[in-house]
Amino acid sequence: MPSPNADAGVRQSAPYGHACTACSKAKARCMSRGPGNSCERCHRMQKECQPSTVVRKRAPRGPGKRTNRLEDKLDDLVNLLHAQVATTSEPGALQANEHTNNLAIRSLDAQRQPSPIGRISSGEHSASSTHTSPFTGAHTPFPPEPSPSEADEHLKNFRLYHVQWLPLVYIPPQVTAAELQHERPFLWLNIRALCCKCVVEKNMLNQKIREILAQRLMVDLERSIDLLLGLLIHLGWVMNHVPGKKMLCSYSSLAMALVTDLRLDRPAHSPCNETDSYRKPIKQWMPMSHRTNEERRATLTCFVLCSSIASFLKVQPMRWTPMMEHALKELSNNPETPGDEVLAAIVKICKVVDDVTTVVPLRALTSETPQKSEQSKLPPTLYVKSLVSRLDAVHKELSPRLLDNKVVKSHLFNAYATINSVAIINMASSDALTGPVNFGRSDCVYACVEATKKCMDNWLTFTPEDVWSMSMESQLHFGRCAQIMYLIFMTEDPAWDRFGVRRSVDLVQFLERGAQLMESVPAAIGVRSEGTDFFSRSSAAARNTAAMWSKTFADSEAASGIGLHAQVPVDPGSVEIDGTFIPMDFDDAWMTEMFMSWDTY
Repeated sequence: MPSPNADAGVRQSAPYGHACTACSKAKARCMSRGPGNSCERCHRMQKECQPSTVVRKRAPRGPGKRTNRLEDKLDDLVNLLHAQVATTSEPGALQANEHTNNLAIRSLDAQRQPSPIGRISSGEHSASSTHTSPFTGAHTPFPPEPSPSEADEHLKNFRLYHVQWLPLVYIPPQVTAAELQHERPFLWLNIRALCCKCVVEKNMLNQKIREILAQRLMVDLERSIDLLLGLLIHLGWVMNHVPGKKMLCSYSSLAMALVTDLRLDRPAHSPCNETDSYRKPIKQWMPMSHRTNEERRATLTCFVLCSSIASFLKVQPMRWTPMMEHALKELSNNPETPGDEVLAAIVKICKVVDDVTTVVPLRALTSETPQKSEQSKLPPTLYVKSLVSRLDAVHKELSPRLLDNKVVKSHLFNAYATINSVAIINMASSDALTGPVNFGRSDCVYACVEATKKCMDNWLTFTPEDVWSMSMESQLHFGRCAQIMYLIFMTEDPAWDRFGVRRSVDLVQFLERGAQLMESVPAAIGVRSEGTDFFSRSSAAARNTAAMWSKTFADSEAASGIGLHAQVPVDPGSVEIDGTFIPMDFDDAWMTEMFMSWDTY
């Protein structure tokens, strides 16, 4: 029985879980009237106030749960160890991983400190490098490292032969192969692969380079000048190790992406986001920075290679920017080496050739018939006249020493031939026979023939060492000359005498001499292969093409009732044609240029 003065106690709500049984069932608030007294509700309703029994429920503890979790972790660890053992047990994999890790560590050290190559060559430190990640995920066995004497021989050959064709980098004479490998590991790896004379080892190195590019560019998202220079060497001599045209667009796109990500085609600190003006109304101060010659060479070389590939595959070229124009002026006005002048001359020529794909529809440059909407209202001869005048201006700017350079001459003659060929490409013979004679096109054709003859004569003056070290764009000049001349020979038009042109230019003899030159390269250089190298295959393909073209020309002359005695035709039966060889198809640019059906790889 509660005491009469219980109402005077302190009113307090029962803690959570401690309400009386009646209030808990009624889901009412249980207000205590003090220790030993019933709650207000039970007191008011004159009920017995019974405190509820507090029982804390716990989830049953499984004695085996922790053991099971530990066993699962041990199983995962054992499986991981088994996978690692299986990977490292492959022949050469342990050596490859060790070399790859060392290469990555050297690359990290090289990015943390200024490069002696860039410092010696330009006196400036390149600021276009970001972090370098280790080379992981590569599975190709790595060939053993060359001896110091072999490494120095590779670097010597690169300086002496390869750089003259594409002066993309300047390595001072005092820099050794070991120093270059320490400062620019990926650049050195590409030089080693390029100068290697063993075809098996060369293929392994190039496969490793492709794996490293995929890992560092796509997985590790690395952006560095070392990676760009190595990629440019891999792309510049891509025809020596990549089967087919399918990789040209991929490699050129990667090179352009690297140039853009490193901001080499733009000012060093140009605003990249227009919304920053709202976030930072007062322009932030930035330290002054200028490009090094190493960066300028890399940017302009990327443009040259992408321009050659665009002209080759009939695709859109790389965009020319004011920063590239500034880099071109710097190398032209203040050349650090003779190679800078050669590179600047090549860039100026490529700029004019690039406009061929700009002013002329791409479809019109192929054998595909252009649509009416793509056909220009102006005759092609007007475009040719404008482009030739621009090329003449570049020609006059070149010094006599540059005009005597075989690399510059090859680019210059090829440019004249390419521009003048616009007037005859994709021209229907039926329209030419029924329409009036276009004497403007006649001038273009004979100018094209003259430029093509000069380019062919210049190409035949090359030595086996020149052909071995020749870069991609100069190699393509051989096929471009043959393609243009074949097109003139086989196109019937009253604007020119195709049989007269055929008497003045011995195209079959040019192919034969080119085949002999390429065939002599492995023996002269010491290339170790069994006829599987690039030069042996190119020589065989050129001979097969010469035999088929000789028969085609003879059939054409017989059908026209004209006999030509100036040329000595090749007997098709005297040349054994490979069964895997496919004749040239002008719809396939790669087969057109290099006389090989590499698309079957």
